[in-house]
Amino acid sequence: SVDVTDISNAEKMLAELELLKEKIIPDNVDMYMVSPQSYSVANARAIKKDLFVVLSISSLCLIRLFFLFLKNWRASFVLLISFASFAIALVGVSFIYKAVSAITIGFGSVLLGLSDDLSLHVYFALRREDRGRDPSLIISEVSRPVLFGGLIIIASLSLLLFSDLPGQRQLGAFSIIGVLVSLVFTLVLLPQMMQASLSNKGKTENILLIGGKVHRPLLIISIWIILLFACIWTGRNISFNGDLNKLNYKSDELSNIEVHIENIWGDVRNKLMIFAEGDDIESALKVNDELFKYLSENTDGQGIVSIAPVLPSIKTQESNIASWQSFWSDNKDKVSTL
Repeated sequence: SVDVTDISNAEKMLAELELLKEKIIPDNVDMYMVSPQSYSVANARAIKKDLFVVLSISSLCLIRLFFLFLKNWRASFVLLISFASFAIALVGVSFIYKAVSAITIGFGSVLLGLSDDLSLHVYFALRREDRGRDPSLIISEVSRPVLFGGLIIIASLSLLLFSDLPGQRQLGAFSIIGVLVSLVFTLVLLPQMMQASLSNKGKTENILLIGGKVHRPLLIISIWIILLFACIWTGRNISFNGDLNKLNYKSDELSNIEVHIENIWGDVRNKLMIFAEGDDIESALKVNDELFKYLSENTDGQGIVSIAPVLPSIKTQESNIASWQSFWSDNKDKVSTL
């Protein structure tokens, strides 16, 4: 008995079935396996692959952007805080929940951006230390807006904790832990790292995109307002898709199996399947015969698929044989005369 959400044991179960298939099923017989666990394993493998791609690309882009625009090795401190916040948040949420959702881990790319946002404020403020300012005064000035910004983010994310969906509550806990860790590291650890690494006072870091003047502010603000209203107008047509099948991933193998089963049995996935039980095979077949007879007599008979016609119980077989013999004994003379 393996739960659909138990990916590790689901993989073991499918592997065990494959071994039994090779051991028991003859070579001239094809066996197709489809189960909820098959879809769970296929989705888990696809999600793991996507997570690797998303987190790798987002991390590389962050590193590239930092060293492209912040041409100073001390900018790596901000990156270290972001990645440390992600790692601690992941470990922290694993203590709260038995299993961590892949969607939660995928949100780590967003958490990296939130952590950078807080750390960069302190990083740019501490650059003024090169001009002879006391770093403690700089931190006292910048800590309040950074702390206020972090608390606003935490307050917004805390709303996820009130969701009826367990996945969203987990996502909220993961985000809150990450932002809290980032906030503490930014205000406590980053100033110490910057102070310890300061060696060339009086030099200004080579920061790009600084020193230029903004021209035509009214035009820029007007474009921003027009863009904002355009997004609001377009957002009226956005609809919510509640079909969970749209989130489901199917491998080519599963798709081919579905087509094969549908060609033989029809669209069984959208039909009710009833299992007949009994103390032994004969009693179970009797129940199945009675069920098939009842459904055939009380419905139009359309869409009913059963093994009863091809595998009836011994009692039904005997009754059919007796009926046939009775029919043949009464009509064999008529047939012979024809």
